[in-house]
Order: sequence, then structure tokens, then C-alpha cells
Amino acid sequence: MSDFIASMDTQLSQFVSQLRQGNLPGRAAQRQYSPSWAYGRHFTSTPLRHHKAAVMLLLYRDADGWWLPLTKRPSTLPDHPGQISLPGGRIEAGESSLEAAIRELNEELGIAVEPTAVIGQLSPLFVYSSRHQVTPWVACIERRPLWVPAADEVERVIEVPVAKLMEMKSPQTSFLKRGEASLRFPAWLFADETVWGATAMILNEFRWLWGAEAQS
Repeated sequence: MSDFIASMDTQLSQFVSQLRQGNLPGRAAQRQYSPSWAYGRHFTSTPLRHHKAAVMLLLYRDADGWWLPLTKRPSTLPDHPGQISLPGGRIEAGESSLEAAIRELNEELGIAVEPTAVIGQLSPLFVYSSRHQVTPWVACIERRPLWVPAADEVERVIEVPVAKLMEMKSPQTSFLKRGEASLRFPAWLFADETVWGATAMILNEFRWLWGAEAQS
């Protein structure tokens, strides 16, 4: 994998170097997309009773640059129905977070990656609404895979050019109805979908590391 990274482009090599050195912006990047009604609860100490989860950002190269997939969750799911997410889920007994991220990627999108394809880890994030402590991992493959989405977990695969993530520099505003209240929150609007919450917070840290802040 190191030879592959070096042969592809300097930007990817620099990104991997930052990941491996632990130069993560963490809360500074995540906070830009944290809903105001969370009152900072994403950044408090993780409660004793919580679920551990892992997600995977899968980078792949296509003719016009780097891409990664997001998924739209079916409205029938108990957690975050209808929302845009990264492939992932709860860590099972006896698994590491990396093993869970690799397994969930395969179960949701039919993509099997080897641990050697994993290039690093982003900052963990506590999702207070569902009491999940989420560890994001990043893997890299050489070309666009053939998606085989699991119908019970994935309504739609959304392929995102990494170059488009640069638009996340300035969050847009979206609204959510909760009873009689209309709640505002920062979001990224892409492909007729609203990307917000934990997914947007994780993607924004990736964006910072990829070099958007250095270029701004």
C-alpha cells in the first residue's frame, strides 16, 4: 500500500502522513457541523452506558480524482432512519473497531478490504442522541469498486468526489421539525440530500486534513 500511495499523488501521501502522525483537528473541525441544540454534548465525557461503533471512509480513485461513498439509510431502521451516513455500525463482542469497520463495509456495500488497505483513523465522536461512541477509519483502494448494497441497510449509495467536499467550508442551514419546534442545524447539501450531524462532523475533519483549510 505504501508504494501505491506514493505512486498516486502528493496530496494523498500528505494526508496519510498527517493521519499517522496523529495531527488531527478533532473538535475544531467537528464543531463547525455540530447542531446548536446539542449544547456541546458531542464533546462531553462519554457516559458509562453507551454503545461502541465504527465507520469507514473508503477512498477510491476514478479518472477525475478521489471519491468516497456515503449511504442513505432506509426509513425503517431504528437508529437515524432516512439519514445520510458512512458505512458502519456497532462493534460486536470480541471485535476491534477496525475489524468492525471492515465488516460493516462488506455487509452494507459488499466491499471486502484487507487491513493493509486501511491508512489511518480520524477522531472518535460521541453521538449523544443514540449514545454511540463512533471511531472513524479511512481505507484506500486503487479503483472504483462494484457496489452491492444490502437492501435492508442501504436505500441508496451516494458517490462523493473528494473535491466536492471542499464546499463544506461554509455550512449551509437546514431545518428539522420536532413536534411543534423547527430546529436549525448546519448541513452540507449534496446530490439532493442533506448531510448533517455526526456524518457531516466526521467529513469536515477529513476535509481539514485533506488540505482544504491550508488552501483557504
